Amino acid sequence: MTDAKATSNYQRTQLQIKLLQQQQAGISHDMKAPLGAVNSSAHILQKMGIVKEPEANKLLKLIMNCSKLLLFQVNDLVDQSLI
Repeated sequence: MTDAKATSNYQRTQLQIKLLQQQQAGISHDMKAPLGAVNSSAHILQKMGIVKEPEANKLLKLIMNCSKLLLFQVNDLVDQSLI
């Protein structure tokens, strides 16, 4: 393989890596932002005491726990995609 061909292959590979990283960052943001909003909204409702019924408070806790779990799973997927 000539030096010019090796350089071209290297540049093409670097461009592919950069595009993959940008795509991964976009997907990560698109998945994390809504989960953060859901979790924050439920947390605010709970802390402000707006929801009075015990069953509704249980649902708020469930929403917060599930959104946190999903966020951890998204983070794991993102981490695995970097390998």
